[in-house]
Amino acid sequence: MCTTSPHLPQVNYGQSKGAWNPGKRDEVYRQIERARSDAAFANLFASDILFGKPEGKYYYQETETGLERTKAAKNGYLYNENSLNAAKSWVAQAFGVPAMRGEDGAWYKASPLLKPPSFASKAQTQYGYTQGGRITDAQTLRLLNEGHFAFSARGYNGSEVYVPWAEGFAPGKGGRGKPEAGDAKKESRAGKDPGMAVGAARPGTVLGDPEDLRTLMGGRGKTLLGGE
Repeated sequence: MCTTSPHLPQVNYGQSKGAWNPGKRDEVYRQIERARSDAAFANLFASDILFGKPEGKYYYQETETGLERTKAAKNGYLYNENSLNAAKSWVAQAFGVPAMRGEDGAWYKASPLLKPPSFASKAQTQYGYTQGGRITDAQTLRLLNEGHFAFSARGYNGSEVYVPWAEGFAPGKGGRGKPEAGDAKKESRAGKDPGMAVGAARPGTVLGDPEDLRTLMGGRGKTLLGGE
């Protein structure tokens, strides 16, 4: 039987209750659009993703003596009752571990930092981030350095994280509108590769300019769902 922690994110993605396990990627892309314009939701979404990964097996709390490491659930991260419970939902696997810049300029995996409310308080748990292990994957580093990530979020402690895409989940730009939200209009582009361009995205954006740069999707005719 799984263990529920009152401190883990319980996020309303439109599901009735429990874990969020959507049937289409478009539903995830819509939540990304929401995160880009809603800072509070972005923090919850990023924290939820983090608790759906091994790095979320433990969280840290600020104490008078420093950071205290606490196990998130009795049976580990796979049984955490956050909304993106990794045992029930595939959503957390669409992203890499949220990343943060170190003082040395290098990229590090984020670890969850929680500020639970006192028993006398009705306030909600606040989510922050602290530096974890260094990121060594070359592809993830390239995407982050070029500004390609799903969304960014800021924790209660002022820490900022960038949520990278997992391989194969970055949306392609199939035309006008917001294709990552599932509402792209068909547009004919003879001789052009659809997809997310390399090196053109600014921090806080995902899609570059597909008119003059190569695509990250690695081929022609890619759909939002990764098919041909």
